[in-house]
Amino acid sequence: MPLSTPTGVPLTRACQNCSHAKAKCVPQPGASDEQCARCFRLKKTCNVPPRTVRKKRSPNTATHVAQLEQKIEHLVTLIAGSQAIPGRTGHLTPPESQRHNEPSLDLPLPAATNLEILPSIPGCWGLESDPQPPKIASALPSQSAPPQLRQSQNLLRTFREKMQPQFPFVVISADLTSEELRVQRPWLHRAVLIAGSFEDRTRQMESSTQYILDISRAIFITGEKSLDMLESLLVYNVWSFYYSPITALAQSSGLHQLAHTLVFDLGLTKPVSESESQAEMLVNDAIKKIPENDKKEIKRTNNERRALLCCYYIGSLASLCAKKCEGLQHSAYLEFCCQLLTEAAEHESDLLLVALVRLHSLVEPLSKNLSSRLFNDESKAPIWMHINSVRVAIQHFWDSLPSSLQQNSFMITSYHCAELIVYEPSMQNSLFTQSLIGAGSEQRLDMLYSCLNAAQKVLEYVMARPLSTYYITSMIEFNFMRCGLITLLKLSLLETPGWHAVEVRQKIDPLHYYDHIMVCLEKVGTAMDLNQPPYLRESFPTLGARSMKGVRAWYEAVTNQNNAASQDQQTLITTYTGGSMQDWMNIDQFDYLDEALWLQSMGNTNFTTQT
Repeated sequence: MPLSTPTGVPLTRACQNCSHAKAKCVPQPGASDEQCARCFRLKKTCNVPPRTVRKKRSPNTATHVAQLEQKIEHLVTLIAGSQAIPGRTGHLTPPESQRHNEPSLDLPLPAATNLEILPSIPGCWGLESDPQPPKIASALPSQSAPPQLRQSQNLLRTFREKMQPQFPFVVISADLTSEELRVQRPWLHRAVLIAGSFEDRTRQMESSTQYILDISRAIFITGEKSLDMLESLLVYNVWSFYYSPITALAQSSGLHQLAHTLVFDLGLTKPVSESESQAEMLVNDAIKKIPENDKKEIKRTNNERRALLCCYYIGSLASLCAKKCEGLQHSAYLEFCCQLLTEAAEHESDLLLVALVRLHSLVEPLSKNLSSRLFNDESKAPIWMHINSVRVAIQHFWDSLPSSLQQNSFMITSYHCAELIVYEPSMQNSLFTQSLIGAGSEQRLDMLYSCLNAAQKVLEYVMARPLSTYYITSMIEFNFMRCGLITLLKLSLLETPGWHAVEVRQKIDPLHYYDHIMVCLEKVGTAMDLNQPPYLRESFPTLGARSMKGVRAWYEAVTNQNNAASQDQQTLITTYTGGSMQDWMNIDQFDYLDEALWLQSMGNTNFTTQT
């Protein structure tokens, strides 16, 4: 194959035959007619067309391409110079691809680390506020890009110090820098920066909105799916009610279900079975076969197991405490993952996550049985026997835990919350016969009292938290708060033979806990909403405190001696609940044992929208 034509114009690297076949074209040694090796072997004519000289495109001044390129090159040079790294001007990622593949770092630096409210100092977070709202980040580089890139490391540090202790199940190595995290796990990096930028609600909510649009487009339009996406959704959902574009009451459970969808799409709910046929996979699924710790299952990473267990735990908590959505089903493979993660525990949080999953696997069956069985049927075991059976099981489970977990405050509260969920059915009159006598009646009173003690212990954990934590309280701990408050209010109003609600209110005053949480939310909400742009919705703590004021006014009206609301209390109920809740807050109509009605006011932290 000749290297050049007689005129001196170099030939293309491949002949026509090799070019069409997309094969490597190399000269054949000893060939008389200078054929390539492939054409010589196939006995084909080797035609090598001459390379044409490409004409230069005439400049088009109408589009101003040259000016734009020069401006972009200048901005990239500024970015590279400010970071003391060599500028890469040879290749620029288009804005669209940059939006999907490498999430934007348009998040600000936290203004202060002390989150305690300082009324004497103006501005949100105790600092002077910028009168001009930040502009929405553009896809093209801007003059604000260099400081934003530098701030990402500070936001990651803030997340590690203040937020990761509440949710340590998505592991981020302590020696991993923000840039390394962005390269290795870009979606998780983006969710972490959104959660960590809680001191700038404007930027946080703008970034949150763009995150939802981008990840939805990536999953539903381009068909992307990865463990990085799943982990980012887990982190995003834990604090989403703070920075969701809509209020918690209007917020859908779609993002939680999207995380469950990714779990199934990634095949995390079943063993690794790449070498099995379809028939073998169906048989193994049918008989619930769990593989031994062989080479195939070793390919499953601990991060994948953590993500699976974390999805189960969050879904189970939302199902049991918030009654909002159904979670993943507990399975033999889930327990198998618990065993492997326990044996190969790389972090203390691994043991905590396994313990939480196993605890919820004991509590869930009782909740499911309540909706499918009629316990007042004389041919069935009474409800108190089922409750006692689960109570004994979780007590044995607690006794089997290592001392390090038994002393963990989060695990202790989770255990008391599980007790509360187990005993909560004792408040439902429909689950008990109308003529309980002897041991049956005594058992129910014991369960009610145990439920009261469990609710008090959960709320004592909430009361011990400092005010600054209400800026970043996770969905998990808000569910603890919700369960404790609603259960305590129900028990203080319950009317059943042998249960004296007045004495219960004297022993444990629900308003002591209720007012503390309401005041904390109100203070934090006031600080968060201070000097915010008018287009920004009110913060989650502000909306929560407003709704709680209405519920408090209703509670005082119910518990007074005349069992009727005063004019001032009726005004409070109307003012803080709005027209959408005014009807069901009517004292004569409100059923305080109806879970659906509580969910409208404060269940699952879904507070009323702004009126």
